[in-house]
Amino acid sequence: MPTAEAIAPVLSNSQKGLLTSLLCLLCLAFVGLAWYTGQLLLFGVPAVLLLAMVALTDFTPIFWLLLLSLPVSLHIDLSPSLAITAPSELLMAGLMIVWVLLVLIKERAMPKGFMNHVFCLWLGIHLTWTLVTVFFAANKLVALKFFLAKLWFIIPFVFLSGIVLKKWKNIRIAVWCLFVPLLLVAIQTLVRHASYNFSFEMANKTMTPFFPNHVDYAAMIVVFFPLLLVARNWYKRGSVEKSFIDVGLLIFVVAIFFSYTRSAMGTLLLIPVFRLVFKLRLTRIAVAVSLLAILLFSSYLIIDKNYLKYSPDFERTIYHTDFDDHLSATLKGEDVSFMERIHRWVAAVRMSTVNPLTGFGPSNFYENYKTYTVLDFETYVSENEERSTTHNYFLLLLTEQGFIGMIIFGIFIILIFVEGERIYFACRTKRDRDFMMAILVSQLIILFNIMMADLIETDCIGTLFFMNISLMILMDLRNRGMLDEGEDQLAKGQLNSAEI
Repeated sequence: MPTAEAIAPVLSNSQKGLLTSLLCLLCLAFVGLAWYTGQLLLFGVPAVLLLAMVALTDFTPIFWLLLLSLPVSLHIDLSPSLAITAPSELLMAGLMIVWVLLVLIKERAMPKGFMNHVFCLWLGIHLTWTLVTVFFAANKLVALKFFLAKLWFIIPFVFLSGIVLKKWKNIRIAVWCLFVPLLLVAIQTLVRHASYNFSFEMANKTMTPFFPNHVDYAAMIVVFFPLLLVARNWYKRGSVEKSFIDVGLLIFVVAIFFSYTRSAMGTLLLIPVFRLVFKLRLTRIAVAVSLLAILLFSSYLIIDKNYLKYSPDFERTIYHTDFDDHLSATLKGEDVSFMERIHRWVAAVRMSTVNPLTGFGPSNFYENYKTYTVLDFETYVSENEERSTTHNYFLLLLTEQGFIGMIIFGIFIILIFVEGERIYFACRTKRDRDFMMAILVSQLIILFNIMMADLIETDCIGTLFFMNISLMILMDLRNRGMLDEGEDQLAKGQLNSAEI
């Protein structure tokens, strides 16, 4: 079964030499072009080409580099409607191409059973419907760009992860690649925040330039937290690694608190409850109760336009500079950030009645939602200068991909937890069970957070969501004895290590 060393071995020495020569010439050409035109961005092309040369030999180091870059990548606006996170998205796009080449060249690039797994099938349905809605989008070019970006999120973190992370030693490396840079960002954020006496007013600015806001920053930490909790059990008591992780966990708790992010704080405290739901096999009951509650509450709001009873007082709904006032205002319906969410949610529901099947198209919410807002729900920040969207991922899918798109993703989410619980109880060892529980809790934390923010399309959360899916598939294959066959054969001296 092939792994990361999968492309170069199929090329002859003369082909490798020719390819290397061409890449070197291209590097020199772009350096000259950058010097001649004065376009500094062109100097980055040789670096990308050199990484491509490395990937042709072994793309595993590039995968580690991608994980290392996730917490420290920079958000760059290329135009009013187009932005990129560098270098993470550039690495994702490159690794997407590597995976496509790998699949075309190798007969069995993926672990046996991976591509036929129910998660991959529903992911394929989700992607297919997203592509369909591109053709019905209000702005088809923006929708197409979104779809391409979706591909380079999913392919590296679901499918390439399925190749790289099938060995436990690589799972450990992946955790450390995420842990170390995220910890450094948390430390620099706390140090900067301390210089402002941990002011609530400055909480949204001290994590720049690595995170655009405190929500994304806190969400990534709390989503990663369960994986780090289980990672500490991989090492002996008193070991350097275990001590380092313990210190990191403490710093992360402090970082989440001083991020002043309500959803992150809440989900951190609910981790023991989340674990209990899965341990007691309550997933199906929890899903049924949640769906019933959503249906009843939605029906109540729609009937006789009862939602209008909850419109805010424009003059009293303001941004608070003290966290205690912030929490109090939230409970009273006078917090501007929460009520602005309601403002967008009302618009999203009204938009869904216009294009109920295909929606307005991927990434088309912002350009269209303002004509569907209700004046009673306007706040001081309704101008939306940051061009943010619904702050609820399910409503975002409803408006951009219609009821079908939202239902497809909703079924996918339910499958993740129902099947995840089955995979958990099928695990044969404590190591496997503990890690599977950490993945489930991490996914549940993501679910709670996307109810209040559009995080699946961000490189800090969406990437972990898709990588978790890949890890769940690998755990299922391991339970069924369909994984690590190559490692067993290697131990018997039947395979060359370059083939595994």
